[in-house]
Amino acid sequence: MPADLLLPLFNGLLVVVVAFQVFWMIRQTKWMRKSGEAASESADVAARSLATLKDTAIRQLRAYVFVDTIDVVNIIPPPPGEVLPAGAWNYQPAIGPMAYIIIKNSGQTPAYDVLTWADIKFLEFPNTSPLPYGDRNAPGLIKTKLTLPAEGKSSKSIKLQQPLTNDEIEKLRATTHAIYVYGDITYKDAFDNQRTSNFRYFINGFTGFTHLSNTMSGCPEGNEAD
Repeated sequence: MPADLLLPLFNGLLVVVVAFQVFWMIRQTKWMRKSGEAASESADVAARSLATLKDTAIRQLRAYVFVDTIDVVNIIPPPPGEVLPAGAWNYQPAIGPMAYIIIKNSGQTPAYDVLTWADIKFLEFPNTSPLPYGDRNAPGLIKTKLTLPAEGKSSKSIKLQQPLTNDEIEKLRATTHAIYVYGDITYKDAFDNQRTSNFRYFINGFTGFTHLSNTMSGCPEGNEAD
């Protein structure tokens, strides 16, 4: 081949080689970018899966503290001459209705710093006015925090200071008024999360009541928890 043709041929081959290298580098760059994106997406999926597993574990293992039952006694006196059953509540004419609140930890781990605040009121039914909440930091107010194990229970009692009048008893029977027991339970679960359970129960002629022990019913509102 003549010498004057070798140089153009070499330059042509060099251009082809460089073009192939550029093409390959572009493809490799795109492939690496896609691989990086895929790896990043896989990492995001793994992180989301881990977060879901952690959240599920917390939900399954955490404490759940709610009101178990609320029973109220001393609403009305027994009929004259009635013989009360053994162990029945003995009516106390000097005080009003008394409620016994039982709370329970239905979770699988203990609840810590459990504090129950509750009040009892005689109000209109259905309730349309805001329920009054007393001063939780009032002087002399005793606050008792406790640890409630899994499936553990605790009790609290509150009462109206004055007995119901005959007029108030008739309002209960007519369902224009009700006795309300309401409040909240605050506690910390085993994962150091602060939790709150609100409760609101009532009793009147709609639910029925006697001179013996009566189980209260939950209100349509006021029973929320996190």
